[in-house]
Amino acid sequence: MREHQPIRYVFIIGLFISLFLDGSISLIFSHLLYGKYILVPSITFAWLFFGMYFINRTNEHVEIWAAIAGLLFDLFYTGILGVYVIVFPLAIIIGRKLYRFLPMNIVTGLFSFAFNIALINVLAYGLNRLMNATNMAAGYFLIHAVIPTVLFNSVLFLILYVPIGVLFDRIE
Repeated sequence: MREHQPIRYVFIIGLFISLFLDGSISLIFSHLLYGKYILVPSITFAWLFFGMYFINRTNEHVEIWAAIAGLLFDLFYTGILGVYVIVFPLAIIIGRKLYRFLPMNIVTGLFSFAFNIALINVLAYGLNRLMNATNMAAGYFLIHAVIPTVLFNSVLFLILYVPIGVLFDRIE
C-alpha cells in the first residue's frame, strides 16, 4: 500500500494552477508580452521543472505529468495536438540528465532551465514549421521570440526559485 505523500497532491494542484496562469497571464498582459518582441510565459514548464528539480527524491513521475500537461496545453492553448505532448516530457528528460551531472544550486538550475526553455521553443517552432502551422522565418523567431522568452522566463525562475524550493522542502 502506498504511503500518503502530500507533496504529490501539492505538485498536481500546482500543475493545474500553472496551466491556468499561463493562459491568464498571456491574456491579461498580451499588450505587453506580444509586441515587437514575443515574451511567452512558461509557468507550466517552470512548475514541471521545479518538480523535477526539487522533488526528485520522491520518485514522482514528472515525465508522465509533463505529457499530461502538454496534452492539456495543446488542447487549450495551441489547437495543434501533439506539439507540447512531445516537447514537455523531452525537456524534462533532458533536464533530469543535466541534473545528474551538475551540482544542485540556483546557478546550474538557471542554466538548465534556460537551456530547456530555449529547447522547448525551438522544438515547438520546428514541429509547427513541419506541419505548416507557422511561416515565421527562423532568424526572426530566434531574435524576436526565443531570446526574449528565455530572458523573461529566467527572471521568473529567479523570482520563484527560493519560494518554491522552500514550499517543497516544508511539505516533504
